[in-house]
Amino acid sequence: MDSTPGIGNESVIPAAGGPDVQPPLAPGLVHMLLAAVDDAGEGVVVTDAQSLRYEYVNNTAARLFHLPREELMRLGPVECLAWMSDDGGDPGASSQYERVRQVIQRTIDDHLNPRAQEMEVRRRDGTTFWAEFTRRAILSGDRWIVISLIRDISERRAAQSRFELFKRALDDSDEAIYLVDPQRLVFVDVNERACRMDGVSREELMRIGPVGWDFNAADLRARCDAAIAAYPNSVMEEVRREQPGGKVLVIEKARRAIRSEGEWLVIVHVRDITERKAAERQLKRHLEELARSNEDLEQFGYVTSHDLSEPLRMMTSYAQLLHRRYGDRLDDDAREFMGFIVDGAKRMKLLIDALLEYSRAGRSAAPRQATALDRALDDALANLAHAIRDSHAVIERGPLPTLDAEPVAMMQLFQNLVGNALKFRGADEPLIRIEAVDLGEEWRMSVTDNGIGIRPQDFQRIFVVFQRLHDRTRYEGTGIGLSICKKIVERHGGRIWVESSPGAGAAFCFTLPKTRVASPPLAPAAQAD
Repeated sequence: MDSTPGIGNESVIPAAGGPDVQPPLAPGLVHMLLAAVDDAGEGVVVTDAQSLRYEYVNNTAARLFHLPREELMRLGPVECLAWMSDDGGDPGASSQYERVRQVIQRTIDDHLNPRAQEMEVRRRDGTTFWAEFTRRAILSGDRWIVISLIRDISERRAAQSRFELFKRALDDSDEAIYLVDPQRLVFVDVNERACRMDGVSREELMRIGPVGWDFNAADLRARCDAAIAAYPNSVMEEVRREQPGGKVLVIEKARRAIRSEGEWLVIVHVRDITERKAAERQLKRHLEELARSNEDLEQFGYVTSHDLSEPLRMMTSYAQLLHRRYGDRLDDDAREFMGFIVDGAKRMKLLIDALLEYSRAGRSAAPRQATALDRALDDALANLAHAIRDSHAVIERGPLPTLDAEPVAMMQLFQNLVGNALKFRGADEPLIRIEAVDLGEEWRMSVTDNGIGIRPQDFQRIFVVFQRLHDRTRYEGTGIGLSICKKIVERHGGRIWVESSPGAGAAFCFTLPKTRVASPPLAPAAQAD
């Protein structure tokens, strides 16, 4: 079929809205012009205002609608509207025909001012694209035709949507953000937080610009050049800024260069860190006071230990001397009382030593290093060799990892846990299993035994210093071994717990992170309970 029906036969096209008739165009020239329009960058559709049929559709329009050119011509605007989005016609119109007629009539009524409209167009195959329609009515002879130019603006709309999201994110940011043109030394944009921080409107801040805002031109250019030289990294700076009224803010600035359409821009993130700096100073003071307090407490512990130990040693010595010299003159009750004095003094000495050892846990200057937990367990088992042999214990062990830790603390941790398993054994020979499980970001170690077990209500209590579950006449100890285990594990960034029930043994589990956790190194812990 003829690809340009109707249009090729027109001899006169008057100027829109003007009374003058233009000289007729030669038919050959008309066809040349139409051939050029066929593959123009925009879709071109010519509609007869009376019949509401398409008189001309170029190839670009057909491609935009994903339809053959002949099919689009056959359908016409009325059928196309059935699957397109609302084009602005009266929602109360009774038919698609009436809606198209309304659009055409409005275009004719406003023919001196071409109508432009952006809309999302739905194609017959269900896909969509954003289009900009520019309609213009032209009186051709005694009839009106409407020329519609259709431009695909999907990419522009997507870019606009991304920009609006970016802009909204900037305005919602807790940081003041300034976008600076380093060549012209002007603000390209600022966010709402920047306006609030500076106490001016966006328009006023844009007018002031970065030179009046913070620097002279030479300083600002030097800082922008430094940001460009550091690309893609940021340049950090901390400054003090006096606000109106005399309040001084501590400001942290991060400048980062970005490329936009071949040009450099510098984005400046500004944070008010006044409160943070004040909190850091206060924290530093508290830490210094805590360090002094710990030193005083440790010194007090040493002095107290010495001052208490001497009287205890004297009590023990004289009680033993009294028992040796005059024991045969004392009755059984007196000798028993003397024994109580000696035993009590010995227990007091053990408690004082244990308390000092607990206070020193975590205060060693020994550095952390790559520590093979297999080696730490070897050392712990060597220290417990006598107890293992006497109890006929069976030790089963799996491979253990190498972690960043304090070696002596790891040895003491295993020694305390295995020592507890040996001490609180049941009627059967002790069976103790040590193993590790990889949990991804951390390791979980466990020391499992077949001993007397623990009641669930005591799971937390056993990790409290000096807490004992059993009479000391049956199970010796000071009650700090598990407390020190907890201290060691937590100082290394892990946690420790027990899984058990009475008569069913116990599994002491603890985790240690694979990456180093910043905390003070640990001192050797105490022996197991």
